[in-house]
Amino acid sequence: PPVYFILLWLWRKISAAVFFARMFSLISVAWAAFYFFKSARLISGTETSKWLVILFLLNPFTLFAALEIRLYAFLLFLSAMGFYYYLNYYITGAKKSLLAFAFICLLALYTQYFFAFLIAGLVFATLVFKGWKPAFTAALYVLPAVLLFMPNVFLMDDQLGMVQSQKEAISISGRM
Repeated sequence: PPVYFILLWLWRKISAAVFFARMFSLISVAWAAFYFFKSARLISGTETSKWLVILFLLNPFTLFAALEIRLYAFLLFLSAMGFYYYLNYYITGAKKSLLAFAFICLLALYTQYFFAFLIAGLVFATLVFKGWKPAFTAALYVLPAVLLFMPNVFLMDDQLGMVQSQKEAISISGRM
């Protein structure tokens, strides 16, 4: 999906240095930490939120994502931002937050296909804990992003074929 690569291409127009490209990942992780702090503050208190952010930033995956020129840090940022807006909708019922979440879903789906599992999980959790009306509302808001993503479903088979090995599989009995 092209969103990350287009943003990185634009970012590298400023400077083509490898260090500068890694700065994009560092900035993405910093923004992810900011939204993680806001989410933690919605759930718990401010004092606890600071410690949770420290644990988040010391997570080995977070450190890996921050130092690589790959889409992981940007996807972490989109996930943290999307989770914050969805959590804000979940707690307050604000439709404005749900609209922001739907836009983030569109960007995230065009960054990584597997973001669809986060969307499904959040809507399902709303169905289980809040009932069908808030879950249905959330699903309706996210539906345009999912529908705009649907053409990619038909291209996934070809894209997966590019990364899979074309070698013939040999069974254990065939090796003897």
